[in-house]
Amino acid sequence: VSYNDASYCTTGYSHIMSVLNAKGVTNTVTEENMFFVQGNHDAVDLEKLPFVRETAGVDRENYGVYVLNYKDYNSGTQNPVTITNTANNLRAWLNQQVVGDKPIFVISHVPLHQSIRAIEDGDARLSKYVVDVLNEAGARGLNIIFLYGHNHDDKNAASVGGSTNFVGRGESIWLPNPDGDG
Repeated sequence: VSYNDASYCTTGYSHIMSVLNAKGVTNTVTEENMFFVQGNHDAVDLEKLPFVRETAGVDRENYGVYVLNYKDYNSGTQNPVTITNTANNLRAWLNQQVVGDKPIFVISHVPLHQSIRAIEDGDARLSKYVVDVLNEAGARGLNIIFLYGHNHDDKNAASVGGSTNFVGRGESIWLPNPDGDG
């Protein structure tokens, strides 16, 4: 089975749901409050993966979530128009959020920070567009938490915490050069 086959992704989802069911948590952890994001090994056709949410924001009483799917913010050769549109949509949604203690989770398969693969036209090469939007929203006072998976950073990259990263308010990370030359 190919990694890009919908049945592979569906099998993984079914396994997660069966584990949650066996643990008795499916009454509190439901599809309504679970957020699956598309990654580079997931089928490109999201219609085949109904549990993966589209790139968009969801506003809840106690939290907000913005999903950044791989098709809209990816690690491969990125299209600046796609990334700019994605950043503009994120900005529009964040501008509707009320400043307060409510956390806003932005979830993405791809990170924001510089990794060795960004130099080779890869990971987060155009993250600057998304970072600018997040910085604007953070400066306005939103409580933003960015979560990601696809991390090919060097385990010794101390500037961003190695393979596990926490960057707090007021701290900085290294971003890829959008021109792709490091």
